[in-house]
Amino acid sequence: MVPLYTPHPPKNGEKISETKLSTKRMNVETHNARNTALSQSDINLRLLCGADLLESFGTPGLWKDEDIEDIVSRFGLVCITREGSDPRKFIYESDVLTKYQENIHIVTEWIHNDISSTKIRRALRRGESVKYLIQDVVIDYIKEHRLYGTNDK
Repeated sequence: MVPLYTPHPPKNGEKISETKLSTKRMNVETHNARNTALSQSDINLRLLCGADLLESFGTPGLWKDEDIEDIVSRFGLVCITREGSDPRKFIYESDVLTKYQENIHIVTEWIHNDISSTKIRRALRRGESVKYLIQDVVIDYIKEHRLYGTNDK
């Protein structure tokens, strides 16, 4: 869905790359990302996430320690703060994240909102409207591909 949000065509020679992650595909995706980063050394690959995903690194059994270290050490994170979260404190409380904190960039969300991809997926699953939260073209794509528990075509 990333291409639906970006200017057509991308500006300044930028390239769009969309990677779908799931636990079954994580090893393949990590392998592909590692090879891409190594073969194109002028590219900086980062995981863009909200503070909620960063804090999920602390959920027992959700992430393998070696995957967290691989992501943060080799690629890095761009983490957007959320109201009520404290990513700097979470980083400090994690030995792995503290070790690679120079690879973690915190983006402060100055205009606070309570919208998250998790809440949008939940609303879609429940058949609730997300009309003014995401673009119509994205809503159409989600419904067409029956993503997040939507049944409409």
